[in-house]
Amino acid sequence: MKSSARILTIFFSFFIGVTSFSLYAQEADGLEGRWNLTISQVGKELPSWLEISHSGNNTLIGRFTYAFGSARPISEVKKYGDVFYFSIPPQWEPGGANMEFEGKMVGDEQKGTMVYTDGKTYDWTGSKSPDLPYVENPKWGKTIELFNGKNLDGWKVEGENQWKVVDGILTSSEAGANLISEEKFTNFKLHAEFRYPEGSNSGLYLRGRYEIQIADNAGL
Repeated sequence: MKSSARILTIFFSFFIGVTSFSLYAQEADGLEGRWNLTISQVGKELPSWLEISHSGNNTLIGRFTYAFGSARPISEVKKYGDVFYFSIPPQWEPGGANMEFEGKMVGDEQKGTMVYTDGKTYDWTGSKSPDLPYVENPKWGKTIELFNGKNLDGWKVEGENQWKVVDGILTSSEAGANLISEEKFTNFKLHAEFRYPEGSNSGLYLRGRYEIQIADNAGL
């Protein structure tokens, strides 16, 4: 009898634990997942990215990518009623203050504000990132030449232009504005060839968000 009672108590405790975890997962599951963020900042619509997941029974954690830089961890996403909040130390942003985000679910979207490292507040919205199923043997369409080897036709410059075409090579002799293709793509395969001088730091942004780093920093 004692053995049966002990087994029953263990089972009952385990069942309560599983039930509590399920209720928490259901409560937080509206926030969990990957989100495409658009930050309205200084007259621009900046693409960013947020991922929220749960750690254990009572904690939400995440990752965040700003309009530039790499993905950085969020130690905790805090909830206050229907409002959530997280804070991130600066990476490449100017100033020493944290970026502070506050938001809430509005239907199927997220809406909120960001206090930037300069102390100014900006609005942002978030929509669920679409599923991108893996296709084992995709059928690629016709190759599109993004650079014609002559000029910047097909490209727009974000800021003051320092890009030139020198001997058929797209060249930037100093740090400056980004080049953005005028044409947009869904699924794609990109082929790029590049050169970089000693001590340089550059890269390719895919979808305006994910950077392939091209830098002379081997060993760092």
